[in-house]
Amino acid sequence: MMSAIEHWKEKGYGEIVAVEPGLGAITVRFGNGDEVQLELDALGADLTTEFEVDENGSLIARGPQGEREIDWMLIRRLDDPKFADFLRERDVEESRRIGRRLRALRENNGLSQKDAARLAQIAPSRLAKIERGETDLRVSTVRSVLRAIGGSFPDISGPDAPEMSVRQMASVSGAPRELLEQIRAHVGVRRVGEVVARGFRWEPAALLRGAPVSAPLGIQVAFKTRVKDRERATPIERLALTLSELAVRNYEQRIEDIPSEPLALRSMVLAEAGEVTLGSLTRWAWERGIVVLPMSGPGFEAASWYVEGRPVIVLKLSGELDLEVYWLFTLAHEIGHLARGHVNGSAVVEVDEPGKVEGDPQEDEANAFARELLVPEAENLFAEIRRRCHGDIDRQRRRFKWEMSDVAKKAELNPALLGIVSAFELTDIARPQDRWGSAINIAKEQASARPVVRAELKRRIDLSALSQDEAALVEAVVLE
Repeated sequence: MMSAIEHWKEKGYGEIVAVEPGLGAITVRFGNGDEVQLELDALGADLTTEFEVDENGSLIARGPQGEREIDWMLIRRLDDPKFADFLRERDVEESRRIGRRLRALRENNGLSQKDAARLAQIAPSRLAKIERGETDLRVSTVRSVLRAIGGSFPDISGPDAPEMSVRQMASVSGAPRELLEQIRAHVGVRRVGEVVARGFRWEPAALLRGAPVSAPLGIQVAFKTRVKDRERATPIERLALTLSELAVRNYEQRIEDIPSEPLALRSMVLAEAGEVTLGSLTRWAWERGIVVLPMSGPGFEAASWYVEGRPVIVLKLSGELDLEVYWLFTLAHEIGHLARGHVNGSAVVEVDEPGKVEGDPQEDEANAFARELLVPEAENLFAEIRRRCHGDIDRQRRRFKWEMSDVAKKAELNPALLGIVSAFELTDIARPQDRWGSAINIAKEQASARPVVRAELKRRIDLSALSQDEAALVEAVVLE
């Protein structure tokens, strides 16, 4: 049943079927049976004006000044106060919509409001009103603003024209701006809103209404962090879980038990690959039904959880931590969480780098699992490094890198790997910045870790089985 408030949507409301002249007025009949009588003055006509309805249902007025068409909305607006109010509200909303689109275009093009106003030769306060939709817009004014911000009418036209810049989107939602920019660079400004909404699980319109609420994770999460006020979910965890759901959707590898003892797992990897590297351990995980997902962007460093019954490990270390040995240790650490049952019915999210959270029994157990998996004779090697670095702290600082590297070489181990494990464990040798500085310097000699993990994912994920927005999300955040 048609709402009384929207009676103008009923069939025939805007369909002119006949016109009858009267004394100083005309009567217009509409397809729904309404008859509207209007004074000629209200239509800009006089007694010499002739009216007719043409074959297209348009009201044509012919007078001394020539022929013109009178829009049905003008007639209804003059006669129907509720319809007139509706049109006024629509015009106001259209002004707001154009204002939002102009602001989004300006900010996406990297211009401040002050600079854009100067280039458009209007006052900044006027541009502010235009962007807020608080002033009537002339085509010439919109054209001047568009020219100033490097755009054109097509940039603000169509239902998919963005009404919020990436900067605004980040501010309103709390999602990392650099990650949103990364998605925009991949999909373009017209699709970024839909793709981002799919990833963070909120409705696109929710951004315009205010801070959107992401769908809950639906699982209990143990946040591993040294800072207690960071023990809460953020939009980036929701995005990671969405990507995990997409990655497992069509992966049908049988899930096998993970050995609870790290040496047993090490023997399996060595038997298959001859050495334990980031590539060989990632491959081993995939072949046992564990999805290993490399993800970019700020926020947490790693996570492990179950999605539709399948174990998933998310690796996200970036910056100076985007090194093979860091990712290798973190992958082994997360496998340790899975092997020791820390993730059954819950999830683990590493807010800080794995290995650096002290006083957490689960973290200590996962660290020990990773250490024994990667460096099985670690305690003996640590004892040798301590013996060689014996002396004051200045001697320890000078000797740590060289002695640790030499011990690794004689044990036929990767010095970068022993370096990171030693930096975690040898708290009685040198200062933390000395140990970590040495570990990072050695690790920098290796390649970036992300391409190694990404290559394994590419072999197994079928983007054609995903929707266009889902595939674009995976490409932008995982594969690029």
